[in-house]
Amino acid sequence: TGPGGYRNEYLTALVASMECPVANAAVTCHEEFAAHYINAELPAWYYYIATAIEEVALIKSFAKVAGGTPDVRPIGKGNCRRRAWCSQVMADNAELLAEVFAPAQVAIGVKAGVSKIAFSVATHMELHPDQTGFKFDFSNAFNDIRRDKILYEIYHNPKTIHLYKLYWCQLWPKSLIKGIESTSDEGGQQGDPDIPTGFSATIHPHIVRARERILRSKGNLVFDMDDGYIMGPIHEVMQVVEDLAEELF
Repeated sequence: TGPGGYRNEYLTALVASMECPVANAAVTCHEEFAAHYINAELPAWYYYIATAIEEVALIKSFAKVAGGTPDVRPIGKGNCRRRAWCSQVMADNAELLAEVFAPAQVAIGVKAGVSKIAFSVATHMELHPDQTGFKFDFSNAFNDIRRDKILYEIYHNPKTIHLYKLYWCQLWPKSLIKGIESTSDEGGQQGDPDIPTGFSATIHPHIVRARERILRSKGNLVFDMDDGYIMGPIHEVMQVVEDLAEELF
């Protein structure tokens, strides 16, 4: 498929295991179409349509006062085939992505990443009671990321360049958003299976440098997507926090 291309082996293996000629042919056609989509080989208009979404505001917590505004999480409800294909690609690459991001980032490809963070933070603070722990978070993380930054990081990493065409074909359209008067032409869509990896790629060089610095002070740093936990001597922790804030915001 060339640089930036991807080939899904899952459906190929599925086809080989099937005995029904009709089902075999149907799955083969579906695999071929999915491969065309993933490798940005379909007409531009198809990606414009496939990346259109309906904005749904899921309520995280109800308003504290009567008639108030609840706390919501906007989710982009979109094309089910696109979601299935992208989810499969991310699953196929889980182990590889863990190699790319861990140990600084454990949300991508790492099994039980949240549990490992909780254990890591608790253990570190128990072993270093004189140190400080700091929680670092982003506001509207996915909405604020720049698409050109995602494409740059995906393309320039030899371990992720085979995913570049998938990211490019989904991030360039100014697709429609049903429910709001705007187009989806910047940031990442909530609910898109490949955006967590794209977001993590944009911040990864920064958190790796921050982790290397705090490790020199016998501290530690670990991120779960946009939630970061920084532990170490208080003056070093605050300097790392200030540097990250300046670089990322």
